[in-house]
Amino acid sequence: MDLIVDLLRAIRSRYDDARRTGAIYVSDRSDGESFYDIRDPVVADWMDITRSQVLEIFGEICRDAGLAAPVFPRRGPRYR
Repeated sequence: MDLIVDLLRAIRSRYDDARRTGAIYVSDRSDGESFYDIRDPVVADWMDITRSQVLEIFGEICRDAGLAAPVFPRRGPRYR
């Protein structure tokens, strides 16, 4: 679980940095919804890979505990 926490912190830190530099643009709408635009493909790929690692590790923890690993649907390839 410590590894998952470290990876999630890394994702959050990279997200904050990317917002500051404009690599990620977030538009907050008046209806409370947000629109995210990841403008840097390197950042997008890193976040996608790191997210996948978190989900895989979590699945392994579930299997080790005798629980069914959750199924996380994967959307098709990103369009750039």
